[in-house]
Amino acid sequence: MFLIPFILASLIRRECLAKAVGDMIAAMGACESASKELRCALQADYCEPAYIDGQKNPRGERWISGWNLEKRGHPSCTCDSTAIPSCLTASNGRDGGIDYRCAAHSDLCQLREGETFGFL
Repeated sequence: MFLIPFILASLIRRECLAKAVGDMIAAMGACESASKELRCALQADYCEPAYIDGQKNPRGERWISGWNLEKRGHPSCTCDSTAIPSCLTASNGRDGGIDYRCAAHSDLCQLREGETFGFL
């Protein structure tokens, strides 16, 4: 019974709901170093691990969500301030550059076809 009114309401307000969901998904966080320096990141996996092979990593970082960044009074991370990983291939154009497409994880790249995974 509850589902039908919700669906109708979401159809009427779909633009607002899409914006709210889109904002939530696109919220990027930051990696915080021991010296409290912040570096924007797409997800927690991109932070330096606190421990490597059971040993404390001096460069280890802690993940701070986008919501917690705002709560602490820090500016939000944006695409312009965040290193976003990509699948990379050598360009076939005259400029000899690199073609890329955004990818959150290396599993999304066609590694067997010559793509590599990296950051721009």
